[in-house]
Amino acid sequence: NIAWHALLSTSRMMIADNNFSTVAFFTAIVIVLLNIFHPKRIHLLIKSHRARRELRKLCAQKQIDEDCSTTQEDDDRPRVSGIFIHPIKSMRPVSITETKFDKHGLLSDRRLMLVRPLPTPLHGSFAKGQATHRFFTQRQAPSLATIELTPVLSQDRTRILLKVSSKLSGSNDHAYIDTHPNTIKKYPVRYSAGVWSDVVEVADVGDDAAEYVASIVCK
Repeated sequence: NIAWHALLSTSRMMIADNNFSTVAFFTAIVIVLLNIFHPKRIHLLIKSHRARRELRKLCAQKQIDEDCSTTQEDDDRPRVSGIFIHPIKSMRPVSITETKFDKHGLLSDRRLMLVRPLPTPLHGSFAKGQATHRFFTQRQAPSLATIELTPVLSQDRTRILLKVSSKLSGSNDHAYIDTHPNTIKKYPVRYSAGVWSDVVEVADVGDDAAEYVASIVCK
């Protein structure tokens, strides 16, 4: 009580006398603190403050570790950076933003390919189930990598046209292939084509596309 009275008296003196020394004011505060707080209590307060400071450091470090761990987990997580399909095997890919899957994989991916006829067997004919054609890729014709494919959807959506073009031909020189599933089913000419160790049935999509691709491959 005496200390608080001294502090209040000092404050009144400062208000009454603007020239009162600030040193005297802070001295009075120190006296009050020393009277109120026992030295052991001050020691405990300082120790508690240090403990809280260390705890804040530990919490901050834990948060940093968690952030780093989360970042590391995110970095290790697989991401899809792009989706590309090859409407015709061994030609340039087409970038898409979304797709669907069916029993064969990505829609419109490698549903068409180039084939070349195989020599007729010595006995004069192909056996049932034997490949009459063989798939044709960039291994045999690197110029296939220059052929670009541009999907074009018809207004009535009854046709899905694939524009076939290449920088090796004129800017106005190109061909179209109708890749709509219903159209492919209607193509009359069929072959048995060998793809690695498999034999699959393929449909001939017409001479226009075949002649255009041949003009690029034979350059």
